Amino acid sequence: MEQNGDVKEDVPAAVQAAVDEAVQRVEAMVAADPELVHGDAVESVAATLPVEAAVELCEQTMQFVPDTVRARVFETEHAESFARSAAQSAERDALLQKSRQRSQRAAATRAATLAAEAKAESVALKSATCPHCFQLRAASGVCGCD
Repeated sequence: MEQNGDVKEDVPAAVQAAVDEAVQRVEAMVAADPELVHGDAVESVAATLPVEAAVELCEQTMQFVPDTVRARVFETEHAESFARSAAQSAERDALLQKSRQRSQRAAATRAATLAAEAKAESVALKSATCPHCFQLRAASGVCGCD
């Protein structure tokens, strides 16, 4: 089968069958719309194919692999690394969230402790203040108005 170049010998039969069917789709698209650029039709059909078939389609019809297909190849080849990185990021985010929750609980506890201490100091201050002259009483309980 001739398609703007020779069919590679080392292409698996299933992939070549998918490429052959895709070439027919590309030719039908280009024949149906005379303003459609052949390369755009190839890229459009390649987007619907598995990565290996998409690469072969582009190489056999255009003699190069466009960026859109190369990006898919890169994503496929590095999918495991992307998944591992995503898992590590999720773990790091979970640890950070847990740390923030601990900090918030500690801040809430500290605020409650400070409020209790302030209330106790307020009660002590009120009991040590003379209700007549509003001066602090001495340790003996005597104030200036006595």
